[in-house]
Amino acid sequence: MLLSRLLTWSVLVLAGCSLASVLLVSPLHAEIESEASRRVRLEKMSAEEKETLAQKKERFDALGKEEQQRLRDLHEAVATSDKSGELTGVMDRYYAWLKNLPANVRRDVLALPEDQRIAKIKEVLREQESQRFRQMAGQLPQSDVDAIFAWLEQFIEENQSRFMERMPSEFRTQMEELPAAERRRRLLFMAMSIRRPPGEGPMPSKEDFEKLVPTLSTATRASLDKIKSSDDKQQLVREWIRATMISKTVPPITDEQLQATYAELKEDQREYLESLDSDAMRRELTRIYYTEMMRRRGEGFSRGPFGPPGGREDGPRGPGPDRGGPPRSDGGRGDGGRGDGPGGLGGRFPGNRNPPGAKGPSGERPPFGEGPPGFPPPNKPEDAPQELPPRKPTADEADKSAE
Repeated sequence: MLLSRLLTWSVLVLAGCSLASVLLVSPLHAEIESEASRRVRLEKMSAEEKETLAQKKERFDALGKEEQQRLRDLHEAVATSDKSGELTGVMDRYYAWLKNLPANVRRDVLALPEDQRIAKIKEVLREQESQRFRQMAGQLPQSDVDAIFAWLEQFIEENQSRFMERMPSEFRTQMEELPAAERRRRLLFMAMSIRRPPGEGPMPSKEDFEKLVPTLSTATRASLDKIKSSDDKQQLVREWIRATMISKTVPPITDEQLQATYAELKEDQREYLESLDSDAMRRELTRIYYTEMMRRRGEGFSRGPFGPPGGREDGPRGPGPDRGGPPRSDGGRGDGGRGDGPGGLGGRFPGNRNPPGAKGPSGERPPFGEGPPGFPPPNKPEDAPQELPPRKPTADEADKSAE
């Protein structure tokens, strides 16, 4: 299959063994370049380009005779194909994509045989799309955050009775006694966290989402319009809703809290964070903090009407005090529920079973206990808090405690 052979070809190109350059042919045009044309092109090269070409020639010469001939045959097949331009475009895009992958992800792709590599590529592409969604969700302007929150409050208000009727009577009575603002806040959290089979409970309809979109900024609507799949559009809106919920209903996170969260991360999580730019790193570390905070409080954002399709959580959770049983050593489900998995705090990273990490910009990993780039060092591991900081009491609570 020519596409599979192109994958092998691109691997060699990535390694610096570009047969097109070695043979001094033009980049896979329909007609093979003449010897005279090659000579003219060679003479126009700079000294640096000639040196690079010589190094590629040496690597090609180091290949076995059979491999050299196989590559020549592949090159000729592509160059003379009726779809030469299309095939060349596939090869160029694949090469550029591979080159920009984190080192460990690229290694995983290249380690697979050709018949399994395309499936792996599709998996990585899905992971990258999920990560882009989260990055876009973290870049909403304040006007859009306000618009989404207003839409969400309206949805909760219109469906309040449907939420309440599904509660146990004792809990429903307690909710009815709360002030309206506090009841609405709790219903917002419930909308994000209640674990119910698909189809049960109020869920935003297509018409509900259509009411939201016109209230967003022009730039945000343009980002949404670029996404062709309706499922992907709804996924992005869900991410926006999560970001809005966090920004509107929980206290701002401090650098000290981020540092403590970073100190508790596993090595693969740190590698992933270090592969991001500073803004993306902070957004992702913030997401991990809030996910863990809500898990400990029992107010997770993972499921419910705005959760991921199918009701899956973003990541595996540890045993916790209420989960009854140790995690399995292989990271799978233990007797008490989901195991730790590779993600540790907050579960695995967006869409990744193995976080696509790479060493930091300096090429080295920070010693355990150092804060992420841009933060002062946190407490040492042995001093790091094992629980997130408790909520500060209100003035009324402090007075009652003093009494």
